[in-house]
Amino acid sequence: MNEEQKIQNTETNKLKNEINNGTKDKHRVIISKEAKRALDEILTRANDGFDAGDISKSDVVEMLIFNASKYITDSEINELRVQHFDEVKVLAAILKGVAKGDQVPEALKVQLRNQYGLTESHKRKFAMTGRTRSNKTCSTILPDIE
Repeated sequence: MNEEQKIQNTETNKLKNEINNGTKDKHRVIISKEAKRALDEILTRANDGFDAGDISKSDVVEMLIFNASKYITDSEINELRVQHFDEVKVLAAILKGVAKGDQVPEALKVQLRNQYGLTESHKRKFAMTGRTRSNKTCSTILPDIE
């Protein structure tokens, strides 16, 4: 066993003792069936032929998390974000920002106009008439019919 593994085991045992003594909070994580199978495989490998102690699922997960936190890259963090991107949350965040005085991003304004068939040419046609919203007429809203 190398020095890093000894330190890791010491940290894991210390954390396990704190959890058992009630001085450390316990946390639960929900994982997929595929992740559970992988966890069970690691647990079986770790305990197979190891008669000097017991290794729990929590021990394996803690070790994996501690190790991964040291080596996870920015691109892997970005991959997580891509996999869990939620359009509704983005829109809610934008609305929250607008309520605080932020501007709607220009690209979103364009997309919203396009979604409802409102192109820039319609916007310019209204602006070219020189009329205000309070005195608009049908001719200022509708394009000229020839």
